[in-house]
Amino acid sequence: MEDYIEASNLRSAQKAGKNLKGLYLDKKRYTTLSEKIKDCINLEILYLQENKIKEIPEWISNFSQLEEIYLGGNAFEILPDSFCLLTHLRILSCGGVPLQQLPDEIGNLKNLEILSLEGPPITSLPQSFSHLKKLRRLNMTWSKLENIPSDFHQLEGLEDLSFSMTNFEHFPVQICQLPNLKKLSISSPKIDSIPDEIGNMKSLTELTLSGCPISSLPKSLLNLQNLKEIALYNTNLDEEEIKKFLAPLNIRDLII
Repeated sequence: MEDYIEASNLRSAQKAGKNLKGLYLDKKRYTTLSEKIKDCINLEILYLQENKIKEIPEWISNFSQLEEIYLGGNAFEILPDSFCLLTHLRILSCGGVPLQQLPDEIGNLKNLEILSLEGPPITSLPQSFSHLKKLRRLNMTWSKLENIPSDFHQLEGLEDLSFSMTNFEHFPVQICQLPNLKKLSISSPKIDSIPDEIGNMKSLTELTLSGCPISSLPKSLLNLQNLKEIALYNTNLDEEEIKKFLAPLNIRDLII
């Protein structure tokens, strides 16, 4: 059985070379990604969180076997187009970086399952985003997202979705067409109504609506027989009326 070789510094990584599988370089105060790791072409896991990296180099595509990459807490504003050649990638974490947009060909990451983008000032998603058929979890909390692609509902594998603290003008109805979504968190100070189509989300078990100036919920919500947890923070809903409205559902946890 092949040894799983890890490293936590550049010297060890360079020495291991093609045999290196895991590289952990969190909190090293790096401003660039050293070319010393350029030949670690069989790398599967790469941690670079809490550095000060200003640019992700084009040669990131050398890591063609990469499955997990953690880039949170750095200073880069773009991901190079070559990043989309990492077709084995399952987890991409970019929380707390000033990322302006995702590469147009992000949809090429066919094996991506978890995408964490908490905080980057992204206002829209590339049209190819809906090609991420294996995506199960998407977190875009504290982004500046204004809309989502019209074919967003094609992300049929999506189970956990967080669009908290966005700039949505309205509740994106495409979300209501996600057949396997179980957890949904959404908030925007501009969302003042919830569409009737939310009643189509038969798999939904947890729903959080926060910071939305809504004063009522659609009757179709009562169709969601699998719904067990509802959190309604900072809305215009009347607590007693909502409790009566939701009484037909077997809600385990209700927070208003």
